[in-house]
Amino acid sequence: MTDSPATIAEQRRDLLRMVVLNRAMDVPGSQPELFRAEVGLVVHGFMADYYAAALAEVAPELAERVAMELAEYLDDGALPEYAWDRAVALGHNPRQWVDEYEAAVEARAKQAAQG
Repeated sequence: MTDSPATIAEQRRDLLRMVVLNRAMDVPGSQPELFRAEVGLVVHGFMADYYAAALAEVAPELAERVAMELAEYLDDGALPEYAWDRAVALGHNPRQWVDEYEAAVEARAKQAAQG
């Protein structure tokens, strides 16, 4: 048994709720990074629901099996590790992503320090 939503209907409901309750409009203008993060959540939530709807239409039994497996992943709590492994399996270099992110954070910090 999982704590996360374990059916395609429950997962789609949660995704759509996240999109409908778009919190980006509540982010102060002084927090552009938080605004971008909130917009990213909305976009990716909508994308995930769109893919889930397509899978449920084409292969409902598979969609339910995937939903249960996804709930198990979510409950396990090791999403960054799973994502890293999946990225590598797809031929991506997640170390490069981390390095680029860290360089961008460092550059923003230097820019902020310079005024």
